[in-house]
Amino acid sequence: MSDLMSIFGTPTMANAQYEKGKIKLEFSKNQIKKAGESIRKEGVTNDNVKLIQNYRAAHLYPLMIIKNLVWKHIQKIAPNAIIARRLKRLPTIIDKLTRDTLDGINKNTMCVTRMQDIGGCRVIVDNKEQLLRINSSLEQSRTLHITKLSRDYNINPKKTGYRGIHRIYQCYGKRKEHDWKGFTIELQLRARLQHLWATTVEVVDLCEGKTLKTNPYDADPRWIAFFREMSDFLADEDGFISLSNEQKTQKKQ
Repeated sequence: MSDLMSIFGTPTMANAQYEKGKIKLEFSKNQIKKAGESIRKEGVTNDNVKLIQNYRAAHLYPLMIIKNLVWKHIQKIAPNAIIARRLKRLPTIIDKLTRDTLDGINKNTMCVTRMQDIGGCRVIVDNKEQLLRINSSLEQSRTLHITKLSRDYNINPKKTGYRGIHRIYQCYGKRKEHDWKGFTIELQLRARLQHLWATTVEVVDLCEGKTLKTNPYDADPRWIAFFREMSDFLADEDGFISLSNEQKTQKKQ
């Protein structure tokens, strides 16, 4: 209970928040899937968006559970870390269902029930050591939730230069039955400089009307090159990579 109190303030507040977050899925996964397909083919209607809204809301409770799980590990390693959670906005979900594919060639076949980041939790720590220790601690933890996927973008950065560690949790995956069994929550672990980089990308997208974050294939290659180089410099500063003086000089040119 002390972990809940550190997040919500008092036991009463903690219980109230958890109870408020227990929004159950009122439709079958197949109905949700068909609603997503309907939005892509026919556009948004009151009927299909109602199902998507319920599916989105049903992620809140498992999101709170995963955030609390992560918080327990953070307290021991990086008590000053920042942790935040969010449900993906409905317009963003709809956009992912209806927009062109990233490569601009293949048909969009995105299925809403396969989206793994409708519920998302983000942790920002000071440095590489804390980042790796928290990730290792989570790897070794015994929990009812299954780590469905773990990607270390420090080893293999994205095309844009994005770095960080992503973990996908399948809630209550080890339970035989549970009302929220199978809901997936994405956890992002970032060092402070990595978060600064990612925030800068979002600001450029907003101010310049770019698509660096959502569709790098369609973005200005000059921006992509700039942020990739910036990412390398910051990774060198954090100790994830080591750039020689010659490499640094070449990148500055």
